[in-house]
Amino acid sequence: MFPLETPKRFSQDPGAQQRAQRLREKRLLTGLVSYGLALAVVVGAWLLGFYGARVVLAVTLMVIPINLVLFGLLRSGLNLRFRDPNITLLQLCLASVPVLYAMYHAGQARGAFLVLLLSVTMYGLYSFRTRDFIYFTAFILLGYSSVILLMLFRRPEEVQTRVDMLQWFSVLVAMAQFSSLAGYVNRLRARVRERNQELADRNLDLERALERIREMAMRDELTGAYNRRYLAEAFALEKKRCEREGGGFSFAILDVDFFKAVNDTYGHLVGDEVLKGVAAVLRAELRETDLFGRWGGEEFAVLLVGAELADAQATIERILRALAAHVFTTAEVSLRITASAGITEYRSPEEPDRTFARADEALYRAKAGGRDRVEIG
Repeated sequence: MFPLETPKRFSQDPGAQQRAQRLREKRLLTGLVSYGLALAVVVGAWLLGFYGARVVLAVTLMVIPINLVLFGLLRSGLNLRFRDPNITLLQLCLASVPVLYAMYHAGQARGAFLVLLLSVTMYGLYSFRTRDFIYFTAFILLGYSSVILLMLFRRPEEVQTRVDMLQWFSVLVAMAQFSSLAGYVNRLRARVRERNQELADRNLDLERALERIREMAMRDELTGAYNRRYLAEAFALEKKRCEREGGGFSFAILDVDFFKAVNDTYGHLVGDEVLKGVAAVLRAELRETDLFGRWGGEEFAVLLVGAELADAQATIERILRALAAHVFTTAEVSLRITASAGITEYRSPEEPDRTFARADEALYRAKAGGRDRVEIG
């Protein structure tokens, strides 16, 4: 009779809580349609002469405060103090009161309102637990019994004892079936929630694995810096941007001086630590907009976004000074290293390989010229 939301665990997120409250209010207002249909049955019984207009007016006056009270509970947030924030059991019990009142006055037509009363129960199928159905069944049977007792006291001629006893028992059986069906539905829903949670966990694991794969595809495993392929792709994107918008950028290749001697003297594990340290210095000295990565072996490449050659040269020279001043400490040894660099500026519209080659040629000159220096290509 009234659309209700399945109970959800209370959320600590204020935004989610507010959205849930708004949804409950909206559904309560939508439930006025169901009240309207029930009133149509009440009006129909009046038009057929089962009772007077006073009953229709009384039922209408019951419906209004019931909905006002429920809306007030939702609006004030008091419903959040209940185990079920949707106050489903309270809503259905209150909705049954006008139906029981009309049933009492309907005389021989009370069977129609008994059907209407049972239809109210349908809205608890997807939210009631077995205990809720027991409570609601007790409320319905008590209400129906009260109607019959009042009729026996005031209008005994309208009571058919055997028929009413059979109907009472039928309500009990129907409610038991509803309870069983609700339990089955809730078990199915619990299984679906478990499966959905399993799927969500698997999707999360898959996303993490894909993220790991993406990281492996773009990062050097040893140093955590970008790899050569990623830098080449970034270079191509920056090239397109400059050709489209104008401006320029620079590219540099740094090579650790006498790195083979480090490996031969101290071992490859120390050499690996040195490479990690070089990456750390580059990360600290470069701007956030710049990119760097391991170009190969002991070589690192730097993409200086938007930097003209003079600015790029100053940046690379600062990096070389930082490397020369840095003490690379491992468990076995502490040592200092230097690096040489070749730097060039991209010249539109040349291909990336040509820019790379000029930087590499400049690096070769820096190595040949005494190392620990920068050459421009």
